[in-house]
Amino acid sequence: MHDDKPRLLADNHLFGVETRKYFEKLQEKRGLDKSVITHGWIIAYLYHTTIVEKQSVYQKDVEKKMHLPRSTATTILQKFEREGMVRRVSVDGDARLKRIELTPGGVEFYNNTITDFEETEARARRGITDEEYEQFLKILDKMRSNFEKEEC
Repeated sequence: MHDDKPRLLADNHLFGVETRKYFEKLQEKRGLDKSVITHGWIIAYLYHTTIVEKQSVYQKDVEKKMHLPRSTATTILQKFEREGMVRRVSVDGDARLKRIELTPGGVEFYNNTITDFEETEARARRGITDEEYEQFLKILDKMRSNFEKEEC
């Protein structure tokens, strides 16, 4: 990018593009349909929260965690349902409330996706020490919290 432009935003954008391209190539190489990387993160969130932590997840939780508008979350979750990766289960006492559960197909998608995420991250971390990586994450957390503290 140009030296007169804010590097953080430009470099962050380019890093995102490169990691997405690498991730998609991994999926393609393994014979998987290229998924949108966000779909992988949503499935990973559902896996970790519902299976590992054994907590219930609802659409509003997905919207909040992934910073998605309601309409986008609805579209993605409906796609997951059509593809047999999740099911919505009615909650006793409130027919309107539907808990989201992973199906065996969703767990399989998670297993394939997390492998590709791990390989993508390993590629990005080449030549970076654990100490440098931890420092980078601390700085990134501080930068992100700057946006959480105040509104524009």
